[in-house]
Amino acid sequence: MLINRRKLLQISAAAASMGLMGAKASLFVPDNQIARWRGVVLGGEASMAVAHPNKLRAKEVLEKAVLELRRLEEIFSLYSPTSALSALNSDGVVELPPIELVMLLSTARQISEASKGIFDVTVQPLWDHYSRSKESDSSGLSAALSLVGQQHLTITGEKISMHTGQKITLNGIAQGAITDHLTALFKREGFDDILLGTGEIRAMGSKSNDKPWRVALGSVGGPVVDLRDSAIATSEPVTQLAEGSAYHLYNPRSGVGDALYKRVSVEASTATIADGLSTALCLMHEDEWSQLLAQYSGYVRAIYVEKLDGQTVQLL
Repeated sequence: MLINRRKLLQISAAAASMGLMGAKASLFVPDNQIARWRGVVLGGEASMAVAHPNKLRAKEVLEKAVLELRRLEEIFSLYSPTSALSALNSDGVVELPPIELVMLLSTARQISEASKGIFDVTVQPLWDHYSRSKESDSSGLSAALSLVGQQHLTITGEKISMHTGQKITLNGIAQGAITDHLTALFKREGFDDILLGTGEIRAMGSKSNDKPWRVALGSVGGPVVDLRDSAIATSEPVTQLAEGSAYHLYNPRSGVGDALYKRVSVEASTATIADGLSTALCLMHEDEWSQLLAQYSGYVRAIYVEKLDGQTVQLL
């Protein structure tokens, strides 16, 4: 299905050049004193880089981080049949849910309320509709829209439940949450200088030369952002696939996709907030942004918007 391509990040590490351009994000990492991991997270390419004088210790902690990453995937993945999310979508209820799922759904609800419902994790029925129906199938769309509504979720530490027929996708926020959980792991292990590209990007500390980590956003000529103790997430309403272009963000109010921008990147204090807000902003006109952003003024540090004409502007 297409949804697992929404957050596909092509990530490269380069010692002296700008490396891969034209991707949603590129990481530039020096070779000295760096331990690396590359793999896949929730269907998208990912990487971790650790600046540390003891490479053996760095690799040891990277191995722990990969195990934690896989554990979190078994909570948040839409595609693993054994994940907690799959169980919720199948049964409509999960008793004694993982605390990470409770926390993430609670954060998603806060962003939904702040965005007046434009961010909503219960949009999976829209994906199911478009995967099996034509866009002209108005009755099918109406049926799918009737199942969308985050207000119907019950979220407690004892139980998560939702209305019959509802389904959740966390692809608009889970990669950010995984990135934040891994950052916390590295902090507990005593690491100060890391760069994670595990779906979304989070930097802690600096590179081995005490300079900020560098991230290139978007296509050739796009902005290069210096990160230190912050995160950045990118959302795109349309992805170029082998068979053509496809929407992977649907408006939970109208049920249709609409490309208002090529991409929106949000730099924030956490990757979870950056991820959720970049998704929401992609579905909103700029004149609607101020009220949402005012509620996250202590979190958001910058916004980068690549418009449909290719022009990139920085806000904040």
